[in-house]
Amino acid sequence: MWRRDAFYKAITARLWIILLVVYAFELWLRLMIRHWLFLTGAFDLGLFSQSLWTTAHSEGLLFNTPEFIELGVKSHMEVHFQPILFILVPLYYLYSRPELLLTLVPIAMFVAGVIFYLFSRDALEGIEHSVYVILFFILCPFAWITDDFHPSVLAVPVIFAIVYFAHRILVMGDSSPSNKLGVILLSILLLSTKEDAGIALVSIGVLFILVRERRSLWSILRNMASIKGLREFCMAHQLEVTFILVGITSVIVETFVLVPMFNPTGHYPFLSGDVGKIYLDLDSFYLRAIYIVVWLGYFGIPLLKNPRFLIPPLIPLAEIIVMGSWSPVVAIGTHYSYILLPMSLVSSIYALRALRSSENSPLLKTMRFSLGMAMMIFLLVAPPINFSEYIGVWGTSSYTLSSVWDVWDGYMEILDESLPVFYEADRRCALVVQGNIFPRLANRNTTYVVRTVFGNSYLQNNSIVIVDSLYGRLFNSSMKVINGRLQNGSYSNVQVIDLRQVVYRCSGQDPAMTPIRPEDSVVKCVTETFKHYIHRCESQLTEVSGNG
Repeated sequence: MWRRDAFYKAITARLWIILLVVYAFELWLRLMIRHWLFLTGAFDLGLFSQSLWTTAHSEGLLFNTPEFIELGVKSHMEVHFQPILFILVPLYYLYSRPELLLTLVPIAMFVAGVIFYLFSRDALEGIEHSVYVILFFILCPFAWITDDFHPSVLAVPVIFAIVYFAHRILVMGDSSPSNKLGVILLSILLLSTKEDAGIALVSIGVLFILVRERRSLWSILRNMASIKGLREFCMAHQLEVTFILVGITSVIVETFVLVPMFNPTGHYPFLSGDVGKIYLDLDSFYLRAIYIVVWLGYFGIPLLKNPRFLIPPLIPLAEIIVMGSWSPVVAIGTHYSYILLPMSLVSSIYALRALRSSENSPLLKTMRFSLGMAMMIFLLVAPPINFSEYIGVWGTSSYTLSSVWDVWDGYMEILDESLPVFYEADRRCALVVQGNIFPRLANRNTTYVVRTVFGNSYLQNNSIVIVDSLYGRLFNSSMKVINGRLQNGSYSNVQVIDLRQVVYRCSGQDPAMTPIRPEDSVVKCVTETFKHYIHRCESQLTEVSGNG
């Protein structure tokens, strides 16, 4: 019996890492298949790829054409404060493919899972709950970030790491220089990921005040009402108050000083103009309500056991709900939950920690119930499954992705091998491409997207327009823009290419109807056809006219 128990404990003690590896691999596979199926876009994988490429090749400081068309800016720093991108420039210089950026997402989430396990082991004082902890992490719908690449995803493991070191300092009483240095350096790194990342520090500060204070919230607030009480409170919670003040200050400075300082308009673009109206609109109540229901359904069981721990994650949740009129913000499976996810998880662990007593039955019972609810919500709305087919889930299920790949993999391989020939074109021949084609041709400072997410468009003389009618809605919106511009402007050198039609002419098969084998003769024919369009553009080069 003893050996059997020891064997069981040994297995469960190591099962957490296996579960994390499986999760990270599935997340990577989803991201890769979406990219191979041309389901990634100019916003945002394409613009980040181009920003890193132009910086690495001294052709602009994080310059990208999608934001240039959309907002008239010449650097991504004029839109978002994300200096962490400069750390990625050497990597992208060595391997200039968008797959590199997509691979960083599962790596970051895997590291986040490891740090979350280490934190939970300390907070719950043991490894016997390791499987529950990791399952609670990987089953969370907000952990399946599959909306391309965004630097803010890199903040997820950083937030967990800050909480881990802060726990060792404030709860375990280990104020060693390494722990203090870890908090300082990680906080600086966090604030470089996005201008709103300071909200995470505010949430962390509030969390540890609640962890360390045994008094009720009313008692804490009443005591702080006097100057003496406030001073005593600040002295007793120096690190927590520092977190809060640094977080608030960083959000204000980065949003209202640094980004406007770079931006030629002198404003933060997402709180002004037409874009600001979209983000601050009060519509889409339905999507916001469902988002709250999913979040509360997943984390409600542990958090409601100790409602004070609802407060820290409510801070990033409030930001998401306020900005939620732009539907991707409140979509499940997007990067916008990069603060909400770690803060909800660590708050849940502290709520469970409060249940620990001489008898573990309340803790284990709560874990079982919360895991059952987690499994149900995962099946209903998590991006890999989405049995409910809820429209607010980002992307399609893993089964659908694999089914589509089985049909279209030959067509995608043909395009993957032939599209790079456009890099050989004269830079004066602009590549004006459909949004989902942009990431494949982003390593060029004269590649433009036909139509941006907010409706702006681009076309110049001396353009090679690349679209694909296999993607009906994107194709129709792109061609509507192109045809409108051609009718209303004087363009003498615009070549329009429909990838589907080119492959059809070379293979004799319509890729929308029949799986196509990527034979060498077909790839060669498609490549030669592209070269023909390039030659036509180069032979008719004129003075550039027409623009976004």
